[in-house]
Amino acid sequence: MSSNDDGFTRLKKNQLTRQLLSSSNVDLNFISVQNTSKSLNLSGKLVKVNRQPFTPEELFLLLEKLKRISRNITTDLDNWDLNGWQVIKIEKQNVNKFFKPIRNKKKKRKKFIEEEEVEDIIIDLS
Repeated sequence: MSSNDDGFTRLKKNQLTRQLLSSSNVDLNFISVQNTSKSLNLSGKLVKVNRQPFTPEELFLLLEKLKRISRNITTDLDNWDLNGWQVIKIEKQNVNKFFKPIRNKKKKRKKFIEEEEVEDIIIDLS
């Protein structure tokens, strides 16, 4: 394994990232950590071990600590956006609130009957 610009191998970066997340009370069952030689990607959901919500201040401190492991951090989290060194809470709205029930309107079908052209038949009875 080769080391990157920070002097850490991918394996060491993964280990340090998981240790840091664990020491910050992040439940590792809900998050995926992927390190490359130049970046760190977090995906999943940020959940505390005690199921209490994170505060933006806690996550900002977590980002500051993660900067020591990798300068390029990207996230694809369900509940927080930590991209661009910002901490933004993602609020999931109740989907049912925005979707109106589909009304089953019966469409009137017009039936077109083809009319056959009937020629007059003349019978000469003479």
